[in-house]
Formats: sequence, C-alpha cells, structure tokens
Amino acid sequence: MEKKLTAETTQGFLIYLLEDDAFSATVIRKALNTDVFQSHTLVVFDSLEALLTGLVNFTPEIVLVDLNVPDSRGLDTIIKISSLIDAIPIVVVSGAEADSTGEEFINYGAQDFIPKSELTASLLLRVIRFSILRVKTSKSLQRSAKHDFLTKLYNREALIEKLDVMINCGVRYNTKFSVCYLKINNIPQINEKYGHQAGDDILSLIANRLRLFSRASDFIARYDGNEFVTMFPNSKTIQGAISAARSQLKTIDDNYMITDQNGETVNVVVDCSMGLAINSNNCDTSVEIIEKAFLSC
Repeated sequence: MEKKLTAETTQGFLIYLLEDDAFSATVIRKALNTDVFQSHTLVVFDSLEALLTGLVNFTPEIVLVDLNVPDSRGLDTIIKISSLIDAIPIVVVSGAEADSTGEEFINYGAQDFIPKSELTASLLLRVIRFSILRVKTSKSLQRSAKHDFLTKLYNREALIEKLDVMINCGVRYNTKFSVCYLKINNIPQINEKYGHQAGDDILSLIANRLRLFSRASDFIARYDGNEFVTMFPNSKTIQGAISAARSQLKTIDDNYMITDQNGETVNVVVDCSMGLAINSNNCDTSVEIIEKAFLSC
C-alpha cells in the first residue's frame, strides 16, 4: 500500500519501490539499511497506479521497479513510468526476467537491471549510487541544450519532445493529459516603461514561482518570449485540469518588486492570459494541442 509522506519521512534518499511481493520488499528494505553512509526513506507501492500517484506528490531520487505487478506487465511498466518522470533513474529489480541481459530495459528508459536471484545489499547500493550519478551527469550535460537561459525552465524544443512522448503514450494506453498556456500580456509595456532588464526580471520571478509551486510530475517550459506552457500529465478529467490551471494562475497573479533602469524599486502588477487543452481524442500533434490551449485564452 502507498505510504503517506511527511517532512519527517523524507530525510536522506527518497526511494520509491514498485513491488507487490511483501517478502521482496522486505529484502530490499534490509539491504538499504546496511548503508552506513546514507540514510534512506523507502516507500513501497504495490500497484503501478499507486506509484504514478505518488510521483505526482513527491520526487524521489530513484525508482526501483518490479516489472510484473497486478496492473502492469513487462516493458509496459517501464514505458508508463518513464513517460511520466523526467531525470529520475529507474532500476529494474525483477525475477521473471532473470535470463535477460537487461538491454531491452535500458532501451526503454531504465538505468540498470538487477535479477532478484543476484540481489545483494552491496550490489543494490552500488547500482543506486551509480544510477543517480549517471542521471545527474547526463542532466547537467543536457541542461544547456534543453533549458532556457533566462528562466532555467525547459525550452520550446524540450517541450515539443516531451509532448510527442506523451501523445504516443496516450495513443497506446488511452491516457489523457492537459496543456496549460500562459501569456504575460504586459511584458512589452514593462520593457518600455522600466527597461528590458525589468521585463527579464519579471519573467525570471514568474518562472521561479511556477517551478517552486508545481507538482513533481508537471513539465513547465518557456515557450516564447512572454509565453509559458505547462503539461499536466495526470489530468484525467476536465475538472482536474481546470483546478491545476487555476492553482498555477493563483501562484503568479501577484505584485512583483523589481528595479527599473534608474535603479529605483518599483511595484509591478502582471496581466496574464491563460488557456487550457486536453488531448481527449489522442490524435493532436504537439503543436496542435498548444494552439488549442492558446485559442482557449
């Protein structure tokens, strides 16, 4: 069953484990307890649905996965998880695939593979450490290519790439997601009145709020100069999508203190437009679904 996380339970490494066998979960928990260098919080989920819900609320350092659980089997389990999370390593710890080399799992998004028959505490800890390190190194190398320099959010290219993955996943599994389009309408007026640096400062402050107050699974990008797009991957209903969008609007609909071109502190109120679209028919392209969100402003 899913464990409820609190501030007190998320000390040290937060590790998610997808495992419906209580004995296997106990073996992994005991292996983690042998680590004398790093404390671990292990949260066990006995179904894929429960794990995906947990990923919305907290971001773990790593996800350990048994491929065969009651609501998912084999490679589909990796595909569904990897389509939701970004830059979080996935390690397969499974028994049914003991004869596998693990190459197919890596090709579909896993960092490593440990057959349960070969599982030891030292091997598990080593794989966890190296998997996290590899992902962090890869993420650092890719940051400049996939992130916007000013806001540090994902850029347009990264957004399109992510949406393409989600659309393909939606076609295969009939899953839904929503896209929220946000435009800061008065950036040109702010630039003209207070200077372009003031406009850049506003965009950076808004990006920080979007990042800090978003859910772990949300994918936020700077789409254009004064436009942001957020992909909500777990929006199963229009009501849920609207609620997420309203929460985002509430986060940024505020006054911002900035410095103008004369070095004076000024108070600026932003004027925003927001639109929302859902890939309900699973046939939109990434550009089409963004345009739908834009047109709904």
